[in-house]
Amino acid sequence: MVIMMANANIRVRKWIDEILQEGDMEAYVILEKMKKMGHRNIPTMHQLANILAKTPRFIVVSESGTADKNGAIFPVCVWGLKK
Repeated sequence: MVIMMANANIRVRKWIDEILQEGDMEAYVILEKMKKMGHRNIPTMHQLANILAKTPRFIVVSESGTADKNGAIFPVCVWGLKK
């Protein structure tokens, strides 16, 4: 089971790498692009955030606050590739 998860994460990292070659973007945009690429076994937002945060070649380019319809503000990170 552990080996299968590690291979899945390697695959997802490659997909993220391909997507971020186009430029810096937010996690939900990365997830939507994965869906449009037609990949199977797309990670959840939580899994994607963990992969982005724990992989050294992905960096936070900027962070901003976004408000929802109720006025609550939450942080949104823009991810990019390490140069």
